[in-house]
Amino acid sequence: QRDIAGDPTTLDGFWKQHYWNEEQQQYGDELATKRPSTRRDMKSTMHKVWLARFGTRKMDSLKTGEIQRFLADLIGPREEGKVSRQTALKFKTYFSSVFSAAIRLECGVTHNPVRAVKVTAEEPEKPRTHLTPEQAVAIEQKLTDPRHRMAWRFNLWAGNRCGEIRGWRWRNVFWDSATILVTDSVWEGNSTPPKTKKGYRKVVLTPKQMAELKKYRD
Repeated sequence: QRDIAGDPTTLDGFWKQHYWNEEQQQYGDELATKRPSTRRDMKSTMHKVWLARFGTRKMDSLKTGEIQRFLADLIGPREEGKVSRQTALKFKTYFSSVFSAAIRLECGVTHNPVRAVKVTAEEPEKPRTHLTPEQAVAIEQKLTDPRHRMAWRFNLWAGNRCGEIRGWRWRNVFWDSATILVTDSVWEGNSTPPKTKKGYRKVVLTPKQMAELKKYRD
């Protein structure tokens, strides 16, 4: 198996070679294939969570049990500096993808110990809070730049992600049918397709909203 898998490497070493070289401030061949927003989030997660805990370890020495215990200890109330189960699942997904890449690239790993990790359930979440109409209006009134005011309105109308608002173009506005097509997302200056397949969508606006949009354009 060792002849097939190659020589074992540390998590730090594999990350530096194939994902992110801190000294050169350069993406590796694996991280460069990700979306800009994913690159940033994955890099932050790996440095703050996984490399901080397991970076010096040989990847083939990591066991499912210790990874599962470590992840379970991260889950809890935010007031105590913990993370939600959903965030922990994201941490697991990123770490698992690193091991999958190590197996595929024959870097001394023949087994993905993260895949079998079970993420513990958390306490029921507190009810989510929502902005009242009065709060939404108050926020808009504090925005002095017309672009920011329109971006805020558009977010309230359509519930767009920040990147989708940055990717909004006039060519995607269809005045006759009062619709807008969401086809692009801009993150850190890079234009990409929406984050998910459902991101490609048609937003139907009311006559009043279309009138506000036309006034902003003119």
